[in-house]
Amino acid sequence: MVGKKERVPSSDGISLCETTQENIKALEAAIRCNKAILVEGLSGVGKTTLLSHVAKTHSVKPVTINIDDSFDAKDLLGNYVCSDTPGSYVLQEGPLTVGVKQGRWVIIEDIDLASFDLLSVLIPLIDTSVLYLQDKVIPAAEGFRLFATQALTSVGSLRINRTKILSSFSIWGHVVVKPLSLMEMSCIVHSQQPSIPPFFVEEFLTSLADISLTHPKFRSNLRDVLRWGKRVGTAPMVYNQSGYVPHVLCVD
Repeated sequence: MVGKKERVPSSDGISLCETTQENIKALEAAIRCNKAILVEGLSGVGKTTLLSHVAKTHSVKPVTINIDDSFDAKDLLGNYVCSDTPGSYVLQEGPLTVGVKQGRWVIIEDIDLASFDLLSVLIPLIDTSVLYLQDKVIPAAEGFRLFATQALTSVGSLRINRTKILSSFSIWGHVVVKPLSLMEMSCIVHSQQPSIPPFFVEEFLTSLADISLTHPKFRSNLRDVLRWGKRVGTAPMVYNQSGYVPHVLCVD
């Protein structure tokens, strides 16, 4: 069994269990160091949710940028596009340029997917708080902060690896988001989906944990567990007392 059930306090849609509060304190401490911050953690552990929550407590509306393998510097900085006047062009600013000029928090998700071209834009900005945009030099406005997330991968039951070591790794401040315990995830699922009996949630998560010892891909994370809880919680089911196999009701 996972453990004794306790009520999990929440704020602004985030469950403030013990591990989450530790993660918030770690991020707040990094913010006080006034550096660009790299937030790392296993996939689905809640890196973006944590950043969004802390931004809200600072009364900040962040600019969030989701990058992939096809992303390049122009997607961050902006590009010239045709204006209403024939034959003339205007600069359509990218999200990073907007964030720097307006003094916003900028969150770059999955920076481990960033190309060298993209990183070459970020490194001078981190070092000097100045954004170089073609022939322009743009000092970061007061309040600007740069955050990025990077996924960690689990190997076996103990080792945690980085998916990629950034060439600029040393210039970032670092926060590693701790995963929630099985008891904490169980409490959160039950508080959000009270129709699911506690014993069923506990047995499901315990079974996943046992399987993940030899098959790491089955390691549970909060994002997937909450999705499971939402599906099961809205299904027309009657649960037996074994804690394993639910009986589905027939619906006309």
